[in-house]
Amino acid sequence: LLTKARDTFQKAHDQHKATFDAFPKFIPPEEKEQYEARSKAEIAYMRAQIDLALCTYEEAHTYVAGSQEFKNLLTKAADEFKNIHEKYRSMVGGLYSRMWQGKCFEEQNDIGKALGIYNELLAHPGTSSAMKNVQMQVLQFRLICLNHEQRKDYQLVINEADEWITKNRKLTTFIVGLGIRFQKAIAHEKLAEKLEKDYETAGNAAQ
Repeated sequence: LLTKARDTFQKAHDQHKATFDAFPKFIPPEEKEQYEARSKAEIAYMRAQIDLALCTYEEAHTYVAGSQEFKNLLTKAADEFKNIHEKYRSMVGGLYSRMWQGKCFEEQNDIGKALGIYNELLAHPGTSSAMKNVQMQVLQFRLICLNHEQRKDYQLVINEADEWITKNRKLTTFIVGLGIRFQKAIAHEKLAEKLEKDYETAGNAAQ
């Protein structure tokens, strides 16, 4: 199915690239109709590149996590997302690709590198609804990293999730909102386990 999807996305990619390349490299903003047409063609071409990179990411998940095939494909996907970001770093699509690059690092347990990307995106000053949606997804991914065994920042997860939930009550039943709440629940569970172990250790030491 992924092979079929890749073939379809590749055809779309080639068509959108040809459409975009047919425009002049520079169009004066005053030529509004052509300028807007070129902008739409560029967005469609960028979207096609992202779709192909996501195919590589999804293909990685057809292999056992941690296997060499899994690692190789995630590394390839990370490079593809990186290239898209470098070309479109000033556009939301480029920042969206940057998020998925971080996700590829996260799933290879390179938590520090993933967090660096997520923090960079959360600090972005963009105020558009599209950028806010990206940042909401980024926050969920950041909380996953903070709950990771390498970090165990459970209280920080609870605090950041609570802050987001307080400000975004209407979004808590959306898929990403549920994901943020789920990470908060995991943090509560892990924190409770840690406190229980600490209590048992203290009790044994007293005896």
